[in-house]
Formats: sequence, structure tokens, C-alpha cells
Amino acid sequence: MEKGQILFIILMGWAVLIYGGLTFLIAKKKDLSLINGFIKRSEEEKKYLMENGYVDAIGKLLTYSFFLFLLSYILGIFQVPYGVSIGIGMFLLVVMTGIVWINRYEVPAKRKKGYWINGSIAVVTIVFVAVLTGYGYVTTEITVTNDGITIDGMYGEELAWEDIQTVEMRDQAPTITARTNGFAMANQWKGRFLVEEYDSSVILFISGEQTPYLYIETDQDTIIFNRSTTEETEEIYQAMTTFKDGET
Repeated sequence: MEKGQILFIILMGWAVLIYGGLTFLIAKKKDLSLINGFIKRSEEEKKYLMENGYVDAIGKLLTYSFFLFLLSYILGIFQVPYGVSIGIGMFLLVVMTGIVWINRYEVPAKRKKGYWINGSIAVVTIVFVAVLTGYGYVTTEITVTNDGITIDGMYGEELAWEDIQTVEMRDQAPTITARTNGFAMANQWKGRFLVEEYDSSVILFISGEQTPYLYIETDQDTIIFNRSTTEETEEIYQAMTTFKDGET
């Protein structure tokens, strides 16, 4: 089992345990002190919320979202393609819409304000995540010119030929162990990651598992990327080696 998978199992498993414990205490044990702001309400408001189904609604939301979170974890353990991405996406959607839905059980005087505040937060969060995810899936454009290499898009780079030490094409994919600062979802890796072959983090622009991979060594970094077809990768490699040889 790869180190990255082991790390996922440990960290995600810990998160599942914490979320599951919180769900159990609120939904089953009715520990109202764990509901944000509940104990600070007046006794009249507490009584109204309990009788109107507010507490039960929170318990249901936690329960449904927990099972989605657990499902994402299980799919991740068995490395089901796109499983974690879809599961977490559904989890986030249920939580955000659920927070808005719970306001129907709120005290009438606070209900309208709650709809506006929670609704705005939900919309902004969902749109932000959707845009960020969509941007992460945009194909990284790599341009080879007389001056060097330009990598557009998320975590893009501009490299001059004099900064590039070596360019190598390999069939072996990097063994990713952890993400340090990057986008990682459904066989898409962009940004800085730790891999087994290097002591420090490297920059990845990898989409899917199409071989070969281009390994670029610079004065400061290692950059690894692939293309959607073998032919495209080989064309970029040939262009890079031609310009690099001309530079040297």
C-alpha cells in the first residue's frame, strides 16, 4: 500500500470518527450543549426550538451528512475512481442546503435573517468550490518557445532555457505520498506534492495515467507532467530537447 493511501486512511478515518461522535452525541444522546449557540438562548427559545423540531432537524442533517462522509471514506479506501470527489461533493451540498433548510424550524423572529445569512453562505461556498474544482480540471497548456517553457493555468510556471538543467521522458509515474500545496482530485494533480523519488516537494501537472511523463530538472525545482496522448508528450519532448540543445 502506498504511503499516500495510508495517510488518507489515517487522517480521513480520524475525521470520520470525530464527525461520527459528534453526530451520535447530538442526534442520539441529545447533547444540546454541542449545538452552536443553543445554550446561550433564552429558556423560551429553547423550548420553542425543541417542540418545533429544530433539534431533530439538526440531528437528521448530521446523520445524513455523516453517512455521505463515511461513504466517501470507504470509496477512498477501495480507490474507486472519482469516488472521493463525488462523495465529498455530495456531502458539501447536503450540509450547505441542510443549514438553510433548518431555518424553517427557527424562532419566527430570527427565521428570515437566518435564511438570508445561511443562504448567502451556502451559495458562496458552493459556487466557490464549484469554480475552484472546475478550474482544477482545466487542461494545463504547455508552450515551448525560443525563450523557454510556459505552463499556463493553476500553479503555472515560466522557465527560461538557462534555468533548465535536464529534460527526461520516462514511462514511470511519480509515486505521490502527500500534497503540500496543490489540487488533487480524481486523477488530477497540480501543484506541489511529495513523491517517493525525491527528498523535497516537486511540482506536478498530471492528468490521468497516460504515459510517458516528462521530468524537468531546474536550478530549484523538479517539474513532472504528462499529456492526454503519447504523441503529444513526445512532440513536446522533441521540441524541448531541440531548443535546449540549441541553447547549450
